[in-house]
Amino acid sequence: MKKADHLKVLSYIYIFSPVIIFLLGWTKLYLVGLPLTISVLFCLVRMYKRTQSEFRINIVFAKKDWIKLVAIIVIIGLWVYISGVGGYVWQNNDHKWRNELFNILVTYKWPVVKGTVAGSKGISYYIGFWMVPTLIGKIYGISAGYFAQYIWAVIGIALAYAFMCRRENKVLIWPLVLFIFISGLDIVGMLLFDFKSFTHLELGTHIERWMQGYQFSSFTTQLFWVFNQAIYGWLITLLIIEEKNHDMVILMAAGIFLAPLPMVGLFPITLCVIWNNVQKLRSEKNIGFIRGLFTSLITYENIIGVLLTIVFGALFLSNNAIGFSFGTITSENALKFIVILAILVVCSVAVLAYLKRFKHNFSLRIKEHLSNNRVISSIYNNKQVRMVFKVGMCVLLAMILFYGSNHSIPANNEMTAGNNVYRYLLFLLIEIGAYVIFTYKSSRNNNQYICALIMLLFCPIVVIGAGTDFCMRACIPAQVVLFLALVDVLKGIDFKQKRVPAIIMSIVILLGSVTTINEFARTIINYPEYKEYGRIEARKEQIFESLNFNTDVESNLFYKYMANY
Repeated sequence: MKKADHLKVLSYIYIFSPVIIFLLGWTKLYLVGLPLTISVLFCLVRMYKRTQSEFRINIVFAKKDWIKLVAIIVIIGLWVYISGVGGYVWQNNDHKWRNELFNILVTYKWPVVKGTVAGSKGISYYIGFWMVPTLIGKIYGISAGYFAQYIWAVIGIALAYAFMCRRENKVLIWPLVLFIFISGLDIVGMLLFDFKSFTHLELGTHIERWMQGYQFSSFTTQLFWVFNQAIYGWLITLLIIEEKNHDMVILMAAGIFLAPLPMVGLFPITLCVIWNNVQKLRSEKNIGFIRGLFTSLITYENIIGVLLTIVFGALFLSNNAIGFSFGTITSENALKFIVILAILVVCSVAVLAYLKRFKHNFSLRIKEHLSNNRVISSIYNNKQVRMVFKVGMCVLLAMILFYGSNHSIPANNEMTAGNNVYRYLLFLLIEIGAYVIFTYKSSRNNNQYICALIMLLFCPIVVIGAGTDFCMRACIPAQVVLFLALVDVLKGIDFKQKRVPAIIMSIVILLGSVTTINEFARTIINYPEYKEYGRIEARKEQIFESLNFNTDVESNLFYKYMANY
């Protein structure tokens, strides 16, 4: 009997269980629920069988590795416990919304719709993380549901970290510790831009908001504040990086339901993975690019993924946070958007296919022209000149992005009203500059890495809603890719021969850890408050009044045609 890739199989179950629960509990069974659920289950069976034929070796355990494994589970368990997931310790302010949303999901009939003075409101939020815990809470009570949240978070992080270990084909503890404590140099940013607060800094202060209008969150901050997006963002990113094209769309579709903003950031990286897979397929089967692209992407799984994307897109496109930034999106406009997007995709593929026919001849003509002109040829073949050209193109791209940072801010978003080119540049330099310097040389030929850097440049200039959520969440996959590049550098560095770079790198990592140490300290310092007041919760009315959590039922395509209410 062929062995299955157990890590992938468990990850598929973890990712698609919430999707199935949502389809059966929130949609019209005869129209959406049953047909799509049966289709997804059929896809999972096919994906399971495919892991047998495309088996990648699971991590080999030695006897001593079992001790490491226990240590890893304990570390993850403590990390999640201190984060506040499950509500067993003091929680950051964002948890009050998530706790009340969870209570609503447990106590209200699905799909959740409530009449307000502004009309009927339906939940339009990435509730995927809570689907399994909510089901347990409905059956066994709210306390069991909160405990299920804690266990579900531990499982998700353990699966994500298992992919990191599999990259090395051995069990390691130090990358997990680095993952927990690494951060941008927020303490340096605070020193330069908020010196008064820096001089009055107290242990437990949240220091990542040192530049209003921009923010990249550390992995610990993501877990402590937005665990529902972060965990699935980490796991799906790590899964996509080693996935084949035949499952890409359905995995991204599930990700749209579970963590839509991270999936926006993951999309360009996914295109790089698809490109790499097609190139590998071409070398193995000696076929053209377009044929390889279509044969690897046009699968039953990806077709079902498109259908899932339509369902989840219909739910999210009319979210009031999007309307805050771009105006109200009616169900008709949402449908038009989906149709236009599909046409653009088809046209783009057709254009690529057309251009592909002339690429080879065009390249030959360019090379022939260069070889006939000695001056141009000498310039073209000069490494320094080519480097200057590359730097110039990067500067041009940066200037375009800088321009966007001044002109793409919604006027009704006070938090980002002060964004400008100068602040944008310094923010990037302080947050990721050192890590890019450490990793660029060894990873510059990795298109996923380059794409991740471009996303980190792009994320700060996009604003959705009343805050900086897009900047903080869409960057998560790119942060994961940058972290993996840093791990590769650290495992290969000779600390004896390269003592100065090692010391500098250590100082940078230690300075970054000040951010996460404060996150831990805040939970511990405020524990007496938790003992007195218990779990924090918002009012139910606040959930249905907040921009981020609801949509107008009458104008939402999902609630109008697909929801079972």
